[in-house]
Amino acid sequence: MKGINKAYGYCSRKKTRNCNAKLKLNKDGQIVAAYTDHCHPPPKYTQMPNGLFLKIDNGVEVIQLADNGPMVYMYQNYTFAMKGAHKEYGTCSRRTSRKCKAKFKLNEYGEIISAQTYHNHPPPKLVKTSNGRKVLLYQGYTFSQHGVSPRNRYCSKKLSMKCPASLVIDAEGNVVVFKKGHNHPPPRILRVKSGMYVTCGDTYEIIKFRNSEVILYKGYTFHKSGSNAKTRYCSKRAQQCRAKIILDDDETIVDQVSEHNHTPPSLYKSSNGSYCKV
Repeated sequence: MKGINKAYGYCSRKKTRNCNAKLKLNKDGQIVAAYTDHCHPPPKYTQMPNGLFLKIDNGVEVIQLADNGPMVYMYQNYTFAMKGAHKEYGTCSRRTSRKCKAKFKLNEYGEIISAQTYHNHPPPKLVKTSNGRKVLLYQGYTFSQHGVSPRNRYCSKKLSMKCPASLVIDAEGNVVVFKKGHNHPPPRILRVKSGMYVTCGDTYEIIKFRNSEVILYKGYTFHKSGSNAKTRYCSKRAQQCRAKIILDDDETIVDQVSEHNHTPPSLYKSSNGSYCKV
């Protein structure tokens, strides 16, 4: 806001993009005139736990490492803790343990105005699976949370292959203890264009079909039923088809139960990306 009585509001990109958009307020703070023709797309913001807003198209992502765990800020694949009276400073999560001096500073609009991006250590590996979950990628293996403790992570093959490997992380997601070894080779993992990670075992596709998301696997469609997200049933379950697939914590298909009693459906992909039956 500018002017003697803060009567004018100018776009935050006035200086950096020469944007001429502005508002005029009366003494009661009501908008009485507006010029809203911006020369740039609008920024995106997210509200932080302290009530302030952080601009999210500046490369900073706000994530939660575990259920009921602390909020962590990711920038260029590293985790940061927000400091300062107004949480305007981001300091590397390894500032204490590794004396890392990497940091960034935000202005009042949540934009990064300065950054020291050299780290003296490699970044932690937090990857997002196709269902939006965050899992920890460590030494080529994926780990996820089981139980109520946000610090203990277990191999994603804990249930399906009884893998004993586990680790302990600190509040910033750094591995501090690694327990036991794996009883299986690491999964093959690929990063797709959306930034998410998928495992390359039995591959499948998540598609939009009849206004819901289903798994397309070997030509057949599978959907979730009830609260168990790891078991997906054939879409012809109502017609007595008993086929189902079971997913692991890292979204890998680990088992297919029974065969289908019908031929696969004929599907057509429309221009908007959704599928319909033909």
